[in-house]
Amino acid sequence: IVLVFGQTHPHEISDRNSNGITDLGDTKFVQQSNDFAFQLYKQVSAQASNGNVVFSPLSISACLSLAAMGAGGVTADEMFGGLRYGRADQKQQVAEWYRRLMHRLANDTSIALANKLYVREGFNVKRSFQEVATNSFQSEVEMIDFAQNKIAAKTINDWVERNTNNKIKDLIAANSLNVLTRMVLVNAMHFHAKWKHQFKRFFTKPRPFWFSDTESRDVPMMYIQEYFAYNNFVAQGFSAVELAYSDSFVKMLVLLPNNRDGLAALEERLSSLNFVDLRSKMYENFVEVYLPKFKIDFSLDLNNVLTSLGMGRMFSDAAEFPDFLHSGGPLKVSKAIHKAFIKVNEAGTEAAATTAIVLVFGQTHPREISDRNSNGITDLGDTKFVQQSNDFAFQLYKQVSAQASNGNVVFSPLSISACLSLAAMGAGGVTADEMFSGLRYGRADQKQQVAEWYRRLMHRLANDTSIALANKLYVREGFNVKRSFQEVATNSFQSEVEMIDFAQNKIAAKTINDWVERNTNNKIKDLISADSLDKLTRMVLVNAVHFKGNWRYQFETTNTRPMRFWSSQTDSRDVPMMYIQEYFAYKNFKVKGFSAVELAYSGERMSMLVLLPNKRDGIAALEQRLSRLDLVQLRREMNEIDVKVYLPKFKIDFSLDLNGVLTSLGMGRMFSDSAEFPDMLESGGPLKVSKAIHKAFIEVNEEGTEAAASTGFYMVPLSYPPPTPPPTMEFKADHPFIYVLMSQDKGVYFIGKVINPA
Repeated sequence: IVLVFGQTHPHEISDRNSNGITDLGDTKFVQQSNDFAFQLYKQVSAQASNGNVVFSPLSISACLSLAAMGAGGVTADEMFGGLRYGRADQKQQVAEWYRRLMHRLANDTSIALANKLYVREGFNVKRSFQEVATNSFQSEVEMIDFAQNKIAAKTINDWVERNTNNKIKDLIAANSLNVLTRMVLVNAMHFHAKWKHQFKRFFTKPRPFWFSDTESRDVPMMYIQEYFAYNNFVAQGFSAVELAYSDSFVKMLVLLPNNRDGLAALEERLSSLNFVDLRSKMYENFVEVYLPKFKIDFSLDLNNVLTSLGMGRMFSDAAEFPDFLHSGGPLKVSKAIHKAFIKVNEAGTEAAATTAIVLVFGQTHPREISDRNSNGITDLGDTKFVQQSNDFAFQLYKQVSAQASNGNVVFSPLSISACLSLAAMGAGGVTADEMFSGLRYGRADQKQQVAEWYRRLMHRLANDTSIALANKLYVREGFNVKRSFQEVATNSFQSEVEMIDFAQNKIAAKTINDWVERNTNNKIKDLISADSLDKLTRMVLVNAVHFKGNWRYQFETTNTRPMRFWSSQTDSRDVPMMYIQEYFAYKNFKVKGFSAVELAYSGERMSMLVLLPNKRDGIAALEQRLSRLDLVQLRREMNEIDVKVYLPKFKIDFSLDLNGVLTSLGMGRMFSDSAEFPDMLESGGPLKVSKAIHKAFIEVNEEGTEAAASTGFYMVPLSYPPPTPPPTMEFKADHPFIYVLMSQDKGVYFIGKVINPA
């Protein structure tokens, strides 16, 4: 096994820059890079078990690391994990490390490393990505027409040839590029150096090279006798020699199994070797070195290799690369390829490598829906469920807004829907049909599909640190929950079950309210009043949701100024108005009478959609239109452009008695003596809902948004009386508007309106 590496000594590690980030020699980064290299070697060698291999982990890592700078969400975590950096919160450190590496390589004439970013004409690279590509990776950006695929391929391949001293040819095939190609990231490196102690040609003789214990072939074997760093690691079954180059910090380390058939055992041991430690145990000895001349060309399709290393998401429609382009839709990697060359002779070594990552339009969102699990149930992205949930959200908004026509509104359709859906799992007969219909799921025969959908939703939300959704089932002591209901509550809604004595109503109310406070970051208090609980209360179903996200592009506090907010055509008041100019998804839907802007949060899984009437008094007309909007289609019609956004800071607390609202939506039976909830308790008589309540909170400021909500349902016996490029556009939200906090698949999690930000 031959390793060509940059000599890094432990004493370099203490040098830190002004930000406290350690120099390239930092042991952590060296070990991480080597770990990636050896894991990669293991995969590559398995594919070429009977052949010669050469590849450059540095080239592959550099190209992947540049791509990772544009990744978000799970994709970023996978890539940073696969590259052995840790999590995606290491972006700044990795970028700084590559900046230092590029600077260091510029001082070594034996090695050259170059990066290039080809972008489809008509698309703009986001400023933050271009800055890190230029400053840390010294990558040039070139616009190109991928639709002219033969010309585009030749342009890229010519650049690769020039930067590899013509050793790597035809990296990109023309048929791998087309109109859907958005970007190609390319790395090229070339190394050429003479040995510090050169082999004499007249010592090179044909000698046997043993492929196994019994098979050999004569090859040109070079010979030298000189002082080299050397050791025979007898216990580990191999010997090692280090060959230095002239005027270069690069070294070649040759690992030779002590047994002719010992290569497989050495390969197994490779990933556990620490090369700083290994080198410290090698000493300058007078060594006779026999080394064959060799030349290797090697090509590698990285898609499967990187998938095996845990980086498969970037090749799928679920890939998240939000930080590359201002527009062009979601992206995924269609192809990752690598080519390498090495030639070793008496004079020295020449090596070259190149890596390319092709990013194409990724058909996500509605087209993800065809993926089904083993039961034939569609994934969370299923348009049907998103549309049903949004339809419920907008119908609910219509009812809620009518109750608060002159005030601010915030509520969480997700919280209300989750609590209602859990209750619906225990309903039967007409009550079940009313609830499933009111929730817009259809009929009660959809129970299994809805339960499966919530199971997927809860699993998905568990992977998003910005949002937390929790369910809790409080049951009166002495009553048993039916096994079927408890299973769906636990498995699909991840709901805990707690026995409680409702007769001790103050203690019970405090227990429930404390749980709500903990699960909403103390934003929702006193959801349940003690006088709403008594000895006849059988169950309380509670949902809590909390969201806290920082803007992807934060508003500068210094730009916040008092500005007029017009509550009507004639009434206004000064409010703290935030301001930012950045590329956002935006469109003025003039025919429909409103404009829309989408403000993304860090991580790209959530965003805020702000709908602003074009007229100061247009909020009522917009509300009438809201239920007919398809958010997926709406977002598809919006384009990333330079927008001046004015948005008021605001904070809203909101309480809502849901009994009347849900009755208006056709779910009144559950509040009556005719209610049917046969699947909740083993005993205790028939049940009905006595009260359904909801509280919500939202705060929007320069950093981002915090929102929380909680919903509670009380179950009591029947007959008991219920208790109580374009040019820069301007988006100026200086009059009443509607806002929606939505997920990546455009599901509505929070919705509301701002009538008076003050």
